Amino acid sequence: MPLECGPAPFSPLVHGVVFRLSPIAAERDVQVEVDISSDLPMVNIDNEQISRVVTNLLDNALKFTPAGKTVIISATHPDSQDGDFLLCSVSDAGFGIPAGYEETIFDRFSQVRGQTSSSRQRGSGLGLAFCKLAIEAHGGRIWAQSSPGQGSTFYFTLPVADVASWLTD
Repeated sequence: MPLECGPAPFSPLVHGVVFRLSPIAAERDVQVEVDISSDLPMVNIDNEQISRVVTNLLDNALKFTPAGKTVIISATHPDSQDGDFLLCSVSDAGFGIPAGYEETIFDRFSQVRGQTSSSRQRGSGLGLAFCKLAIEAHGGRIWAQSSPGQGSTFYFTLPVADVASWLTD
């Protein structure tokens, strides 16, 4: 996947996606909460690709979250020995992912059998596969954790930008 990466703040990207999807959230009576500090370091990303990732994850969360519940998008900059990354997540209050599907949901055309979204829409099974390709192309990783009946959280990491090197190039 070809990328056009550069330093970018993550919070405005997320707020832009939330704004674009706010009519869907309102229609489904789902609240979206953003828990992202404005003082996080910039990330080295292709804005368009990561915007699509956040859009896919938020759209899925809105599909599977019952009316009256909340979706939470967050990002932190944890101390890590694996490199300098932001840890981002999108958490829904849906019925969760059955055991054994946490890895296969990122495969192309994969869908969890027997589950329908609150909107009764079925996807193509390509959204999460795209998310995995895009995140891995950025040097990050993506995974899901879920408790059936209690919702799911999709985590992904994004590399922190080395702004000083960009300024000297």
